[in-house]
Amino acid sequence: HGDTHLDSHLDLPTLNHGMERLREIELVPFRHVVQTAPPALMMTAHILFPKLDPDHPATLSPRVIPELLRTELGYGGVVVSDDLEMAAIDDRYPMDEVIRLGLQADIDVFLICHEEWKQHIALETLERLVMDGEVPAERIERSLRRIHRTKSAFQSMPGATSEGLAGLLRQEDDMRWVATMAESVQDS
Repeated sequence: HGDTHLDSHLDLPTLNHGMERLREIELVPFRHVVQTAPPALMMTAHILFPKLDPDHPATLSPRVIPELLRTELGYGGVVVSDDLEMAAIDDRYPMDEVIRLGLQADIDVFLICHEEWKQHIALETLERLVMDGEVPAERIERSLRRIHRTKSAFQSMPGATSEGLAGLLRQEDDMRWVATMAESVQDS
Protein backbone atom coordinates (compact mmCIF):
# COMPACT_ATOMS: atom_id res chain seq x y z
CA HIS A 1 0.00 0.00 0.00
CA GLY A 2 2.88 2.35 0.46
CA ASP A 3 2.42 5.49 2.49
CA THR A 4 -1.24 5.04 3.47
CA HIS A 5 -3.04 5.17 6.80
CA LEU A 6 -6.31 3.41 6.02
CA ASP A 7 -7.22 -0.24 5.60
CA SER A 8 -8.94 -0.82 2.25
CA HIS A 9 -11.08 -3.49 3.91
CA LEU A 10 -12.75 -0.60 5.75
CA ASP A 11 -12.33 2.49 3.56
CA LEU A 12 -10.52 3.87 0.50
CA PRO A 13 -6.88 4.82 1.22
CA THR A 14 -5.53 7.79 -0.72
CA LEU A 15 -1.94 8.40 -1.73
CA ASN A 16 -1.44 12.00 -2.86
CA HIS A 17 2.10 11.64 -4.21
CA GLY A 18 2.85 12.64 -7.78
CA MET A 19 4.53 10.46 -10.38
CA GLU A 20 8.03 11.70 -9.56
CA ARG A 21 7.72 10.55 -5.94
CA LEU A 22 6.01 7.29 -6.94
CA ARG A 23 8.82 6.49 -9.39
CA GLU A 24 11.52 7.33 -6.82
CA ILE A 25 10.03 5.51 -3.82
CA GLU A 26 6.89 3.39 -4.15
CA LEU A 27 7.54 1.91 -7.60
CA VAL A 28 11.20 0.97 -7.03
CA PRO A 29 10.53 -2.59 -5.76
CA PHE A 30 7.89 -3.19 -8.44
CA ARG A 31 10.23 -2.03 -11.22
CA HIS A 32 13.01 -4.21 -9.82
CA VAL A 33 10.96 -7.39 -9.57
CA VAL A 34 9.34 -6.91 -13.01
CA GLN A 35 12.78 -6.44 -14.59
CA THR A 36 14.63 -9.19 -12.71
CA ALA A 37 12.12 -11.93 -11.86
CA PRO A 38 8.64 -11.10 -13.14
CA PRO A 39 5.99 -12.70 -10.95
CA ALA A 40 3.31 -14.81 -12.58
CA LEU A 41 0.60 -12.80 -10.79
CA MET A 42 0.25 -9.36 -9.32
CA MET A 43 -2.63 -8.23 -7.14
CA THR A 44 -4.08 -4.75 -7.34
CA ALA A 45 -4.53 -2.48 -4.36
CA HIS A 46 -7.70 -0.52 -3.70
CA ILE A 47 -5.93 2.83 -3.31
CA LEU A 48 -6.81 6.16 -4.86
CA PHE A 49 -3.89 7.98 -6.52
CA PRO A 50 -5.55 11.37 -7.23
CA LYS A 51 -2.57 12.68 -9.20
CA LEU A 52 -2.79 9.69 -11.56
CA ASP A 53 -6.55 9.19 -11.61
CA PRO A 54 -8.72 11.34 -9.35
CA ASP A 55 -11.85 9.33 -10.13
CA HIS A 56 -10.95 5.66 -9.71
CA PRO A 57 -8.92 3.57 -7.26
CA ALA A 58 -5.95 1.69 -8.78
CA THR A 59 -7.95 -1.53 -9.22
CA LEU A 60 -10.42 0.23 -11.51
CA SER A 61 -8.13 2.80 -13.10
CA PRO A 62 -7.20 2.71 -16.79
CA ARG A 63 -4.16 4.83 -15.88
CA VAL A 64 -2.66 2.54 -13.24
CA ILE A 65 -2.72 -1.00 -14.62
CA PRO A 66 -2.56 -0.59 -18.42
CA GLU A 67 -0.42 2.55 -18.49
CA LEU A 68 1.75 2.36 -15.38
CA LEU A 69 2.07 -1.36 -14.62
CA ARG A 70 1.89 -2.85 -18.11
CA THR A 71 3.38 -0.12 -20.33
CA GLU A 72 5.79 1.83 -18.11
CA LEU A 73 6.97 -1.05 -15.91
CA GLY A 74 6.61 -3.68 -18.64
CA TYR A 75 4.61 -6.24 -16.67
CA GLY A 76 3.02 -8.86 -18.92
CA GLY A 77 1.66 -11.34 -16.39
CA VAL A 78 -1.76 -11.90 -14.86
CA VAL A 79 -3.31 -9.07 -12.84
CA VAL A 80 -5.68 -10.19 -10.08
CA SER A 81 -7.95 -7.78 -8.26
CA ASP A 82 -7.97 -7.74 -4.51
CA ASP A 83 -11.36 -8.77 -3.10
CA LEU A 84 -13.93 -6.52 -4.75
CA GLU A 85 -16.18 -6.78 -1.70
CA MET A 86 -13.77 -4.75 0.42
CA ALA A 87 -15.30 -1.45 1.54
CA ALA A 88 -12.89 0.62 -0.58
CA ILE A 89 -14.72 -0.70 -3.66
CA ASP A 90 -17.99 -2.19 -2.46
CA ASP A 91 -19.14 0.97 -0.65
CA ARG A 92 -18.57 3.09 -3.77
CA TYR A 93 -19.50 1.04 -6.83
CA PRO A 94 -22.24 -1.41 -7.81
CA MET A 95 -20.84 -4.75 -8.99
CA ASP A 96 -21.80 -4.25 -12.64
CA GLU A 97 -19.83 -0.99 -12.69
CA VAL A 98 -16.88 -2.70 -10.97
CA ILE A 99 -16.73 -5.29 -13.74
CA ARG A 100 -17.00 -2.70 -16.53
CA LEU A 101 -14.30 -0.50 -15.01
CA GLY A 102 -12.13 -3.49 -14.10
CA LEU A 103 -12.15 -4.72 -17.67
CA GLN A 104 -11.18 -1.26 -18.89
CA ALA A 105 -8.42 -1.25 -16.27
CA ASP A 106 -7.06 -4.56 -17.66
CA ILE A 107 -7.88 -6.83 -14.70
CA ASP A 108 -7.54 -10.49 -15.71
CA VAL A 109 -9.03 -12.18 -12.62
CA PHE A 110 -11.75 -10.62 -10.47
CA LEU A 111 -11.91 -11.76 -6.84
CA ILE A 112 -15.41 -11.69 -5.38
CA CYS A 113 -14.89 -13.71 -2.24
CA HIS A 114 -18.06 -13.68 -0.16
CA GLU A 115 -21.45 -13.10 -1.76
CA GLU A 116 -22.51 -15.56 -4.43
CA TRP A 117 -25.16 -13.17 -5.78
CA LYS A 118 -22.41 -10.64 -6.53
CA GLN A 119 -20.50 -13.34 -8.41
CA HIS A 120 -23.62 -13.93 -10.53
CA ILE A 121 -23.94 -10.21 -11.25
CA ALA A 122 -20.29 -10.13 -12.29
CA LEU A 123 -20.69 -13.05 -14.71
CA GLU A 124 -23.91 -11.67 -16.16
CA THR A 125 -22.32 -8.25 -16.60
CA LEU A 126 -19.25 -9.69 -18.28
CA GLU A 127 -21.39 -11.67 -20.71
CA ARG A 128 -23.62 -8.67 -21.46
CA LEU A 129 -20.67 -6.33 -22.04
CA VAL A 130 -19.12 -8.73 -24.54
CA MET A 131 -22.43 -9.59 -26.25
CA ASP A 132 -23.33 -5.89 -26.59
CA GLY A 133 -19.90 -5.12 -28.03
CA GLU A 134 -18.95 -2.71 -25.25
CA VAL A 135 -15.99 -4.97 -24.44
CA PRO A 136 -14.34 -6.58 -27.46
CA ALA A 137 -13.92 -10.34 -27.36
CA GLU A 138 -10.19 -9.74 -27.98
CA ARG A 139 -9.99 -8.07 -24.55
CA ILE A 140 -11.26 -11.25 -22.88
CA GLU A 141 -9.05 -13.44 -25.08
CA ARG A 142 -5.98 -11.41 -24.03
CA SER A 143 -6.72 -12.17 -20.37
CA LEU A 144 -7.36 -15.82 -21.14
CA ARG A 145 -3.99 -16.09 -22.93
CA ARG A 146 -2.18 -14.61 -19.92
CA ILE A 147 -4.04 -16.95 -17.54
CA HIS A 148 -3.37 -19.99 -19.75
CA ARG A 149 0.33 -19.10 -20.09
CA THR A 150 0.62 -18.82 -16.30
CA LYS A 151 -1.29 -22.04 -15.69
CA SER A 152 0.90 -23.90 -18.21
CA ALA A 153 4.07 -22.60 -16.56
CA PHE A 154 2.92 -23.81 -13.15
CA GLN A 155 1.80 -27.18 -14.47
CA SER A 156 5.21 -27.79 -16.02
CA MET A 157 7.05 -27.22 -12.73
CA PRO A 158 8.54 -30.28 -11.02
CA GLY A 159 6.11 -31.66 -8.45
CA ALA A 160 3.15 -29.75 -9.89
CA THR A 161 0.77 -32.67 -9.40
CA SER A 162 -1.76 -32.47 -6.58
CA GLU A 163 0.30 -34.98 -4.63
CA GLY A 164 3.53 -33.08 -5.28
CA LEU A 165 2.02 -29.78 -4.17
CA ALA A 166 0.56 -31.39 -1.06
CA GLY A 167 4.03 -32.67 -0.25
CA LEU A 168 5.51 -29.21 -0.69
CA LEU A 169 2.89 -27.80 1.66
CA ARG A 170 3.44 -30.48 4.28
CA GLN A 171 7.17 -30.22 4.94
CA GLU A 172 8.15 -31.53 8.39
CA ASP A 173 9.66 -28.21 9.56
CA ASP A 174 6.61 -26.31 8.37
CA MET A 175 4.21 -28.69 10.10
CA ARG A 176 6.12 -28.28 13.38
CA TRP A 177 5.92 -24.51 13.00
CA VAL A 178 2.15 -24.69 12.39
CA ALA A 179 1.70 -26.89 15.47
CA THR A 180 3.76 -24.48 17.59
CA MET A 181 1.71 -21.51 16.36
CA ALA A 182 -1.56 -23.35 17.04
CA GLU A 183 -0.44 -24.15 20.58
CA SER A 184 0.57 -20.54 21.27
CA VAL A 185 -2.83 -19.30 20.05
CA GLN A 186 -4.62 -21.79 22.29
CA ASP A 187 -2.49 -20.74 25.28
CA SER A 188 -3.26 -17.04 24.86
